[in-house]
Amino acid sequence: MTTTKTTPFDLASYRAAAAKLREQFANNMPPPHPDEILPVNGKLHVVLSGKPLPPEVMAELSRTSSTELPEFRDELAKMKQRDTVSHK
Repeated sequence: MTTTKTTPFDLASYRAAAAKLREQFANNMPPPHPDEILPVNGKLHVVLSGKPLPPEVMAELSRTSSTELPEFRDELAKMKQRDTVSHK
């Protein structure tokens, strides 16, 4: 069994280095989006107005993705062809 050397651990210098690193990360972050909901004291606070979304907004939020992956391109083409044949 080998023995290991232990170095004394300085908690104050560790905390100072951690605070400096957090500050560097915070300074390099882009500003938040104006509509972004940020946590306050670790909790998200959201006000629900109870009003339904307009149909235009709902359609925009629930639309399908336009991203087409090359791996699935053939399968998507087959599915679209089946859908057009079955609707006729």
